[in-house]
Amino acid sequence: MRSNHAANSVAFTLPPPGARLLSCAGIRHASNVSAGPNSNARSHAMKAPNSTHLPAISGLLAANGLPTDDLDALDLSWFLMREADGAIEVVGGLEPCGHTALIRSVATAPSLRGRGLARALVLALEHSATRRGLDELYLLTETAEGFFSRLGYVTRERDLVPEPIRTSRQFSTLCPASATVMCKRLDP
Repeated sequence: MRSNHAANSVAFTLPPPGARLLSCAGIRHASNVSAGPNSNARSHAMKAPNSTHLPAISGLLAANGLPTDDLDALDLSWFLMREADGAIEVVGGLEPCGHTALIRSVATAPSLRGRGLARALVLALEHSATRRGLDELYLLTETAEGFFSRLGYVTRERDLVPEPIRTSRQFSTLCPASATVMCKRLDP
């Protein structure tokens, strides 16, 4: 697995467990997510993983029913994760395809679901994609259409997907034809 060891860290302020999350509407970048200055919110740094994280990432993806077959071929500098006490809590990445990218492998540790970690991660990936000059993100899902819809993603017919996305291994072989294709146009 290729890795860029540059310090790619992004800090987020998330509400405490059980707090109501803000709607994604009107939030342009993940850095705008905040529970307010006087809350008990915790700051969570997301960082790019390196090759030593590969076994834990693979385990988390497998626990979430996500493909791991091509994980070692992906460029980890396009991924973000949050780690605490040596365990990966949330991970996800982008597979660049020209001026677009495929969102890959968004997974949260089962015990931490419902706390806004995946939402913060996706917003951070969007911010990273915008900084890198990408203008549209795509994804394939069998179980998370509602989650991504709430973040502004819309379904797209397979034949309307750009060729670089259609020819990716994830699109062409790893995900079944029954998976929903979704996309989101990014604001510069």
